[in-house]
Amino acid sequence: MFTELGLRAGELGQMKTEDYKSEDDLIEVVRRHNDPEDPRKRQPNAKTFDRKISLKESPLLIETLDEWMDVRDDIDFQSGRNSNPFMFVNLARDPTMYGMPMSKTAIDDVFRDASRAAGVRKLTPHPMRSGTSSRNHPCIAFSAPRI
Repeated sequence: MFTELGLRAGELGQMKTEDYKSEDDLIEVVRRHNDPEDPRKRQPNAKTFDRKISLKESPLLIETLDEWMDVRDDIDFQSGRNSNPFMFVNLARDPTMYGMPMSKTAIDDVFRDASRAAGVRKLTPHPMRSGTSSRNHPCIAFSAPRI
């Protein structure tokens, strides 16, 4: 999603399941400062304006997100906790964090592990988005003014 849509790590980290509009093939990026549903001490957030990004040019991403949403529903059930609304949650490492929203560190850890597995230098989310900043992305469907 970083490369394909130009998302920032904070935008991904604060994304909720309701932000994926599968019927319209859209992702909404919404700023949510001091979100009462977010249990994290350091809440990630969208850095810029709210916007909607069309996924119509990304059929593989649509398929992957649809599959993830099915898995995501199972995670809420398996975690034994009240479900939380965040799209990307912890799956391993610390069992006490299973099903909880991913922190910025957890997102960075995914990239670190992928870098090691691929045998490449350390990757981070930010350079992945640099060629496709969503502000200039051709799939932008709508940009809302800041509130």
